[in-house]
Amino acid sequence: MFEFWGKLTRTEKVKYVSSRLGLVLIVLFCVFNWKTEEVHFIFFRLPIPQTLLILIAFGLGILVSFMSNYKVNSNKDHEIKMLREQADYIAEKDAEIEQLKKEIAEKEA
Repeated sequence: MFEFWGKLTRTEKVKYVSSRLGLVLIVLFCVFNWKTEEVHFIFFRLPIPQTLLILIAFGLGILVSFMSNYKVNSNKDHEIKMLREQADYIAEKDAEIEQLKKEIAEKEA
């Protein structure tokens, strides 16, 4: 453990300690808010602890965020692919032009 701690930079140590402190605070929050509430769904009622409601909402938020980022990134990937194809086409045409310039220079000489 001392080797691990000694290899960390100051910012890595701060991140490590703050993440562990955050984890402890989250666990304490969960323990102190473990009251069950009756949740009304469309066709039934279900008693669920408040902590689980918060965690489910948090998880659904992450899922929605991931799905929207995936859509944006897939559009960007498509755009990058098109731009690379255009760049390859331009490079190919530049090579053809250079070849034609060499042929013209050889004929003139």
